[in-house]
Amino acid sequence: MRKNLKYFPVQPLLALFPDGMGDRVIGEHFGVSRTIIHRWRHNPTCAIDEYTADRYAILMGMHPLEIWPDWISMEETA
Repeated sequence: MRKNLKYFPVQPLLALFPDGMGDRVIGEHFGVSRTIIHRWRHNPTCAIDEYTADRYAILMGMHPLEIWPDWISMEETA
């Protein structure tokens, strides 16, 4: 496992769900409790590590780069 994990904000992930969708429904989609989704919605500084972000993007049928444009940084490609 890498020592220096990258972290990504959860707001772009939540933005993929329709307005008004309940915390419980979103939580079930990711396999987390509704209280975690509630925390994400009400704390704009919440972030998830790159491995969790990758897993959640796959659950959405997407590549993480589609959700977080800075998924691949210039440092990693050099």
